[in-house]
Amino acid sequence: MTLVRCTSILAALAIVLPIMLASAIRAQSPGPVPAAEPTLAETTQWLDEYLPQLTMSLVTTMTFTDRKKDNTRNFTDSEQVTAAKFTGCSLALEIRAINVVGGSATTTTTSYVVPFDKLASIDLSQQNRNSETIRNHYFTYQPASFFTLTLTAKQPVILTSMRMTDSDGSAINAGPPGYDRGAVVKINADDQALLQRISKAMHHALDLCAAAAKPEPF
Repeated sequence: MTLVRCTSILAALAIVLPIMLASAIRAQSPGPVPAAEPTLAETTQWLDEYLPQLTMSLVTTMTFTDRKKDNTRNFTDSEQVTAAKFTGCSLALEIRAINVVGGSATTTTTSYVVPFDKLASIDLSQQNRNSETIRNHYFTYQPASFFTLTLTAKQPVILTSMRMTDSDGSAINAGPPGYDRGAVVKINADDQALLQRISKAMHHALDLCAAAAKPEPF
């Protein structure tokens, strides 16, 4: 083999070998590690923080004619999640609704205990309120729509307790203490974007709770 030929071969190897080595390293190197999904604890902690930020305020205006004179009355309804706390897959939730008619206010506070491992669905929907006439009374609504997150259980396993008070804090139709059992919880809000984020987090919690749930023995 001549010196010229040897030199040519070495020059070719000097070019090819680094390329082959780089290709081999890339083939053996793992790809980027996918981001881990939030754990159940992280998800429920986030929901504990953001659920109490959900609020809704609605104004209903009623116009009617009495003795040939137009009259207008306003009714105000507001709603807020006042407490939310997960313990494992169980959500303790409190929603306060206030209805104001004239100078009189009625407050309804409803407490729930929602077992996420028993839920069948979580649905987000838009509720539209169109102007309407009922018995010569014309009703308009502001805003014209709001949003509702509906939690539905497979069976009536959601513990529910309600109390109502008037403007001075006196109890209205006070029933016996304790909880009833239901299958549906509705959370209303004005903020569609926040409710969508909460819906996504709740679906993730639902999936994690369903995966961890033990099958019933019988």
